[in-house]
Amino acid sequence: MMKSEFEEMLHFEVSVEDYKIIEHCYMEMENFFPDKSSVVYFYRTHGIDGFKALYKDISKKCLEEDVTRYAVISRVYDSGNVKCTIRKALPGEESRSAETKLFDMYIDVFDTEEEAKEVFMRHKEALILAKADLYHDRIPRALYNAMVNWKMELSDWNK
Repeated sequence: MMKSEFEEMLHFEVSVEDYKIIEHCYMEMENFFPDKSSVVYFYRTHGIDGFKALYKDISKKCLEEDVTRYAVISRVYDSGNVKCTIRKALPGEESRSAETKLFDMYIDVFDTEEEAKEVFMRHKEALILAKADLYHDRIPRALYNAMVNWKMELSDWNK
């Protein structure tokens, strides 16, 4: 199977650290790059420093605008670890999912911060339940029960 120019660049021209930055930037800035070949072109003309500066500028612009929508980003790593965060949504950003070599990413966009927090809390609860089930035969029964019955409340958010 023939590799795309994007895959060639990622595997032979950049370090692992740069690969992570480029792939993350591409996923976060999908609205700004029409396709992966434009990412390759941008990298070859501006290098990783240009990529970092562009990402920083876009993120700063997003924060300066009056953004009322919020995004919940869930990253499910191949190792089984899950990382979930909330941030202000980028202009025009919609819910989507993407796969990388390191993790699967799910971005859910909501109109209110409360909706985003509610989904974030449910993701955390699901993660704790999954870990409880994974280690049920290796942890004390009382700890397992506490993990299974744990519920996060919106009132706990700022504590």
